[in-house]
Amino acid sequence: MTYTMSPKLNLLPLYAAGRFFLDADADPTVSSREFCARVFGEEHAILGELLEAFESWRAGGITPRRQWSNEELVRVFGEIIERLERRGR
Repeated sequence: MTYTMSPKLNLLPLYAAGRFFLDADADPTVSSREFCARVFGEEHAILGELLEAFESWRAGGITPRRQWSNEELVRVFGEIIERLERRGR
């Protein structure tokens, strides 16, 4: 995952690369939850799972681990926005 236009999120690929260098069998969901908890606070750890939907949205050449319906994507994007806006206050 790369979020080059998103401050804080653009460090996620570097964090993941370091985690997988140390433990190639690490669970990507656990790693992304850890990252989000450290950056946004423990109550926002769920963003680590939700960001997979962001990466999956109409991404060319990317095969997501889950298949997301349009309805699920809209719901998840809403939750991501709500959590990030709440965090920004």
